[in-house]
Amino acid sequence: MMGMTTQNPITRKKDLGQAGNGGRFGALAHSEPPASASLTRPNVTVIPFAGQGRLYNTGTSKMSPWPGNLPAPEVGIVYSDAGTLETYVTVGEDLVPFWGDPENFGGITCGARLDPEEYPDFEALSEADREAVIAYGRDAHENATLAVDTLTSALISNPDVHKAIVAHATAKPEAGPTPYASRSVARAERIIALYDQGNESGTYLRDILADLRHYADAQGVDFHASLDGGAGYYAGELEDDAAGNYV
Repeated sequence: MMGMTTQNPITRKKDLGQAGNGGRFGALAHSEPPASASLTRPNVTVIPFAGQGRLYNTGTSKMSPWPGNLPAPEVGIVYSDAGTLETYVTVGEDLVPFWGDPENFGGITCGARLDPEEYPDFEALSEADREAVIAYGRDAHENATLAVDTLTSALISNPDVHKAIVAHATAKPEAGPTPYASRSVARAERIIALYDQGNESGTYLRDILADLRHYADAQGVDFHASLDGGAGYYAGELEDDAAGNYV
């Protein structure tokens, strides 16, 4: 996929209430701290999730070409005030937005087509380049939507995350600390996911231990001493779980 994916929210002038063309980059006052929002709920639920998501069939297999005579674009994704995912593609100083059309199942709208005066750099392109930019942006948005849906599904399938979300949604107190064994199994499952090649579950430990031994050799760490130390941690955590001494 061409261009650089930005992790920062993309902000246009009209989003900031600034003068000038609304479709262009807005100026951010970095010297001013962000205003804190007041929550309607008194409690904050901490989602107990840390790990990696796995995305298959990435956008490289379905991306229309970017016009070769144009600078490579930056691409970003944000959620609009309406809660819909939007993908932005830069054309000069314009941030050209793309979003799904709820009135047309599977359709993707290009904002520059709806309000061309807001996007002068886009409108200055030749018709062929405009169509190429639109095809590129639509593919990028479709791929981003699939990726977000995949990661969201994986996130809420995590038992601890599912439980926390339901507790938050029903205004129940946040669950207490998780037993060591449950947290350890959850961490191990995230590691095992990296080794998931359709092998029998019994081979995961063998592969992981072999890799850890290679790693210990490379780092000059005593592997057997680490195993002995891990056995001590394991025994202590079992005792703490049995006594309810969670941290």
